[in-house]
Amino acid sequence: LYKKLDYPALIQMSVGWLFSFICIFGPFEVKAMALFVWQVFALPTIILYALFLVGYGAYRRLPDAWYLIGGVIFLAIAAVHDAVVAILALPTPPAARYAFALLLFGLVALLANRFARVHTEAERAKDKLETLVRERTARLHDTLEEVQRAKAQTDRILATVQEGQFLLQKETDGQADTIHFRIGPQYSRELEKILETDHPGGADFEMLIGPCVSVETRASLHKYLDLLITGQVNPEMLNKLNPLREA
Repeated sequence: LYKKLDYPALIQMSVGWLFSFICIFGPFEVKAMALFVWQVFALPTIILYALFLVGYGAYRRLPDAWYLIGGVIFLAIAAVHDAVVAILALPTPPAARYAFALLLFGLVALLANRFARVHTEAERAKDKLETLVRERTARLHDTLEEVQRAKAQTDRILATVQEGQFLLQKETDGQADTIHFRIGPQYSRELEKILETDHPGGADFEMLIGPCVSVETRASLHKYLDLLITGQVNPEMLNKLNPLREA
């Protein structure tokens, strides 16, 4: 709607420039006629248009719209007073110029108040954002502490377990189209003794276990590990199919 309202404003501005040009360069009779037309027709039209704008702002519940409506009505009364004085040639001083000056002063005050209000809202939004960031940071810190405590507890358990326990991760090599089964980062310390290697985390399990088993066991081990990762066979059957039981 505001884009559509720009056209009436441009028309009124063009009419104002035209009347100003006539009043500056035209003869006296034309100037008098132009001022009469301006006071009777153009100025009331501008006031009505301004009332429409501020009325629409009041309809949209803008906070300063009612103050603007009061100022425009005050200016309209002063303009009607001056038009009546000009038509009837009454010995009354003009009032529109003073009303217009008061309207401008009110607009400046409204703009200053709006700037202060926007600044206050921005400060509130900033404080709210900082509070939210602090709360999120505190939650993340608490979560990190919980994860660290859980990891430390898991590490203590794995350090005391007397069996070679570890997590197995399945990785696919897209270029060679091969599948690797790698030892996860968490494993028991006993696994290092069983595999006779330090820090087996991330290593290919089949490569590490290969020298310790036969060729037939290595062939069936790959299929067994794939079934173990996918979970398509129940644990009891997997335990029977485990090729490392007899290795």
